[in-house]
Amino acid sequence: MDDTARMIALLRRLKVEMNGAVVEAMQQRGIEYPLSYGVSIPTIQEIARECPARHSLALLLFRQQVRELMIAAVYVDRPEWVTRTQMEEWGKSLTNAEIAEQVASGLFFGASEALSVAMEWLSSDQVWLNYAALLMAAKRLMNPREDDRAQGEALLKATDACLRSRAAENRLSSYMVRAGVTLLRRCAMLSADCRDKVVSLNSAYASASEKALNDLSEELTWQLEYTPLGDNKKA
Repeated sequence: MDDTARMIALLRRLKVEMNGAVVEAMQQRGIEYPLSYGVSIPTIQEIARECPARHSLALLLFRQQVRELMIAAVYVDRPEWVTRTQMEEWGKSLTNAEIAEQVASGLFFGASEALSVAMEWLSSDQVWLNYAALLMAAKRLMNPREDDRAQGEALLKATDACLRSRAAENRLSSYMVRAGVTLLRRCAMLSADCRDKVVSLNSAYASASEKALNDLSEELTWQLEYTPLGDNKKA
C-alpha cells in the first residue's frame, strides 16, 4: 500500500468518529483549521498508531491541512527523522494552541535541531511559534543532552526577550505564561549558573509593570522552591 492509499484508509477511519459539536466547541475557543471533523485527540492517536511509522506518510498527511490528518502525522513520524526544512514548513501551520502543542511536544522536541529552531521561533512575531518554541524546548530539557546544556544560557536569553516583548505588547497569553514557567524551571535545573540567572529573571518579572510577568513570577517562585538542581528527568 502506498502513502496515498494509507492516507485515504486513515481518513476513512477518522471520519467515522467525526463530531460536529466538538468542532463548534473548538471554534468557540479560537481553535480553527481549514477542515476539521472533531475527532478526539486520543482517538486520532490510537488510529494513527495502527499505521506503520513512515516519514513520507507523515509529510503527506500534514500537507492536507485537515486537523485529524495533521495531528495523525505527529504519530506516524519519528523525532529522529525530522529535518529543519520540515520544522520550517510545518511551523507555517502552527496557528492555534492545539496544533502547536501536538507538533512541538509530540514530535519536534526530539529533533536534532530542536533547541536551535526553538530559539529562532522565540524571536518570531508569530505568537503560536513562540508558544511552540517554549513547549518544544521545555520538553527537550526533561532529559537534556550535553549539547543542550551548553545552550542553556542562550536559550534563557531568547526566552526572556520573547516573554518581555509579548508582555509589552499585551500578547503574553496564559498559554505562554504556563509554558514559560515550565521552560524557565527546567533551565534552572541545567546548572548553578543557569539557576542563578533564572532567579534573577524571576525577581525582575515580579517587579515588572506588566501583570502577565507578575503572574509568571508568582507561579515560578513556588515551583523553584521545589525544584532541585539537576533533577530534569523527574520534572
